Amino acid sequence: MKDNMNTILNKKYGFFRLFLWTVREGFFAYPLHFFLFIVIDVINCLLAFGMTYYTTQFFSVVEKSDFYSGQVIISLCTLCAIIVLQHATNEIGHSVIPALKLKLDREAMLKLERKMQSVPPEWFEHTEFLDFVEKANKGTEYCFALMVPMLRFLFKYGPYCILMGVYLWQFDPILALCVVLIFVPFYLSMFIRPDVIFKLEDNVAPVHRMDVYIKKCVGDPEYFKETRTLGVGGYFKKKFLENTERLNDYIWQAQKKIKLVELATTFITVLGYGGVMVLLVVSLLRGRISAALYASVLSSITLLYAMCDDAAYHFLSPFDGVGIVNSFVSLVNSDFPNKEWGDIDFNDRITVADVSFSYPGSNRPVLDHISFQIDVGETIAIVGSNGSGKTTLSKILLGIYAPDSGTVKIGDADIGRMSPKTVGAGMSAIFQKFQKYKMSITDNVIISDHTLDDQDPAVFHQCMENFNVELNKEKYIDGYDTILSRDFGGMELSGGQWQRIAIARGIYRDRSIMILDEPTSAIDPLEETKLYEKFAELAHGRTTLIVTHRIGLTKIADRIIVLEQGKLVQTGTYSELEVTDGKFQELLQAQKKWYMHSCEEK
Repeated sequence: MKDNMNTILNKKYGFFRLFLWTVREGFFAYPLHFFLFIVIDVINCLLAFGMTYYTTQFFSVVEKSDFYSGQVIISLCTLCAIIVLQHATNEIGHSVIPALKLKLDREAMLKLERKMQSVPPEWFEHTEFLDFVEKANKGTEYCFALMVPMLRFLFKYGPYCILMGVYLWQFDPILALCVVLIFVPFYLSMFIRPDVIFKLEDNVAPVHRMDVYIKKCVGDPEYFKETRTLGVGGYFKKKFLENTERLNDYIWQAQKKIKLVELATTFITVLGYGGVMVLLVVSLLRGRISAALYASVLSSITLLYAMCDDAAYHFLSPFDGVGIVNSFVSLVNSDFPNKEWGDIDFNDRITVADVSFSYPGSNRPVLDHISFQIDVGETIAIVGSNGSGKTTLSKILLGIYAPDSGTVKIGDADIGRMSPKTVGAGMSAIFQKFQKYKMSITDNVIISDHTLDDQDPAVFHQCMENFNVELNKEKYIDGYDTILSRDFGGMELSGGQWQRIAIARGIYRDRSIMILDEPTSAIDPLEETKLYEKFAELAHGRTTLIVTHRIGLTKIADRIIVLEQGKLVQTGTYSELEVTDGKFQELLQAQKKWYMHSCEEK
């Protein structure tokens, strides 16, 4: 699994592979818009060349005519029609291209979102993968913009350059060569830019993430109370400036290389442009071309140079995103281990057999060859020191993480091989770090089982009553429809009230297996005892696992599992472990001393 992650992180696509991928995806997503975009560019190319050709014809006719002949009028009308059509197609293009880009950007975001659901959750514990995801998210904004300049080159600028070269070749082959010198150098730069940008994006991804985090520490409601109380605004300002300086340094080094390349290619282009001007004058003086052709070619060469300038400064800019597009394509094209979609009998025994697990980038296993069984309807308490692996074990039992070795089975089903949806369908969980959704109280609870066809209000109200979620009617005017966020005109809850909402959310999801990971950490000990008594009632008939650091509360469990440094060191009932030398007794005595010391101080 870790090798698979490294393969994805280090995958580098060539520029043309990225371009072909975006073209394929764009065409199959929105073929009509895509086809219309190409047709408009082809028409614009032909109109631009037609402008040069018919301008020459018009001046030639006028030069030979002494009055308003029919040929003059026809040539003038043709020229005017081309100008009108150019403006019309440009306006259509200004509508089609942004619409196409919006659609394709949305498609890119959906592709990334779908793929992210298949990413092994433990990968998000790895810093390099977080940087990679940062780049992939940004890549959705550049992904399909990458194809625009190349398509313009293939269907507008390139064909126009060829047509002009063939047209000028008839009069002087050197003129055609100078056209190449004007146009090609700009596109040479886009093959040099990607390597520079790849390196830049690898460097700035963690800096960007740190920038977002520092801003959050200063202004986010979750942080600003402590930030202001401690008076650390100046500290974060210093950190922000240091981070910005690092970011600017990386960007400057990359842009310096890019601008040197652009300077060289621009110099070649200017030489080509100047050479064309000189050769036109020479050809005119030697009689190789007429004054009419000179005027039209001069205007068309100026237009060609403007096109090159437009391509460089308006359409080549998306190439700066080629590095992050590479991350996006690498992620959405990656193959993750297929998960099974079988049936699981959640009313069966849970068997943990020789399970080991370590986080990416860590040399120390968080869980080291853990084995135990949980009978149907049994309540198990998992205890241990901080860092002993309790929460990691709960995530493996929930099927969120897959063990590096060993198996976790519910009945005969190996949940490490099953899809998260299949495993989660029969489980409910209450986590210590729960989410505070900025929605109504009702939504915060029923979101745990939102797929129910008929949501029974009695079940919701029973959950709220079981865990004493009481609302001041004067403060919470809308009752359970009150939005829990001042950001949206609602109210805020205390930490303890939020935790009760989270508990009610987990209980509302009525499942055969329930895991409680430090579910009462923000509630005072007396209230906590009452809540655990309520948990004991609700656990009847369910298989329940309680992860807790408060040893006294393990009395409600049928059996206790004790972890230490990733190993299972003890198992037994409270009465058995209480009188047995070992880690459990050590934890129990330490907490007793703490409470006794606190009481003596009072």
